[in-house]
Amino acid sequence: MTTGQARFETGIESSAAILPGPPPHWSFSSLREIRTCPRRYALSRASYPDLWEGPGYPHVPALATIFGHVVHDSLETIVKAVVAAGCESIQSPEAVTVLRELGGYTRVIERAAERRLAGLHGNPRLNDDLRQSIQRNLRGRIADARVQVQAYISSAVITPGGKPPREGRSSGAPSPGGRSPLLPGSHAEVTLTASRLRLRGRVDLMRITESGAHIVDYKTGSESPSHVEQLRLYALLWTLDAGANPDRRPVASLTAAYPGRDTAIPVPGEPELDDIEKQAATSIEEADAELAAGEPRAIPSSQNCSNCDVRHLCDAYWSSVAPDPFDLPDQAKFDCQGMIGVRNGQRIWSFHPEGVTRREILIHAPTGLELPTGRRVRVLGLRLNADPETRTTVALMNSATEVFQLA
Repeated sequence: MTTGQARFETGIESSAAILPGPPPHWSFSSLREIRTCPRRYALSRASYPDLWEGPGYPHVPALATIFGHVVHDSLETIVKAVVAAGCESIQSPEAVTVLRELGGYTRVIERAAERRLAGLHGNPRLNDDLRQSIQRNLRGRIADARVQVQAYISSAVITPGGKPPREGRSSGAPSPGGRSPLLPGSHAEVTLTASRLRLRGRVDLMRITESGAHIVDYKTGSESPSHVEQLRLYALLWTLDAGANPDRRPVASLTAAYPGRDTAIPVPGEPELDDIEKQAATSIEEADAELAAGEPRAIPSSQNCSNCDVRHLCDAYWSSVAPDPFDLPDQAKFDCQGMIGVRNGQRIWSFHPEGVTRREILIHAPTGLELPTGRRVRVLGLRLNADPETRTTVALMNSATEVFQLA
């Protein structure tokens, strides 16, 4: 443990957290996450030496999230290859040749999917059934991914001339910091850094022309006001990055690219950029202070906690947000903290929720799963199932349900 790192007791066995300090550089997404809930940010990025050797807390990946990553990874592969080949457009014969050499759209997507699936191995929160379900469903959506990737690629504008910067080789004269300025042409996956602010961002595609920089960011989800905020921040980063933009070329356009359509974002002028810079500096100062506070502050709410991957580690969630299962409608999905009681059948256990007097739930567990009788636990992902033959509340587990023993 590095000197100065704080230990946070989560209350879950083998899950004491060694909290992170402030990162060398913040990003749009990390600032947004810590603003939403400092505790979720800290616990997601803490280390858990008693649990595993991986970075952060192991997360349970949602199929929609993995699908979005596969689409984005495939776009990155194709755009990088087309840009590196100096193609004049995405429809040019040279670009067609590049795509053929990559194996075609489907093969690029399949390789991206395999890489993402390989990253699931070793995750202590994934059982075999859930892992196989994710693999099966993701492979079944390869055709959908191809449609999306083709839609993005068909609208991409490529300008020849740009070369991806490499270590030791540059497309222009190196800056004093050793980074290479971006010359006219297209550049894929460009990292922009405002060192003084400790702020960094990664742009999917940039075109440098005589009129300035055209910034494109690919979005696999639905439109959101946060996409506008992110692209405006990229405009600031381009303006402040003396390594990539030593000549202070202006931003010519900002584009959020969605499947089959592009949305133009108004380019902020100098007064607006000044305001964005001040807001970013304030956000970074506040974020640093949150991490320096020792115990990360929780901001529990139904919206913040419903999809939080570390809510089982957070006492604030269980004391203020977790629902009362006896007030929920049939088929509702819920989390619950309590005591595992006696076994009432081959796959049935009694469960006594905390804070409720003389009431119990019957939990139906999957075949082969043994629940820890007599232990206090937190259970994520139960589903109510009305049984007309009994007045007892019944809850079902499935392959995605998780049981965490309290220390």
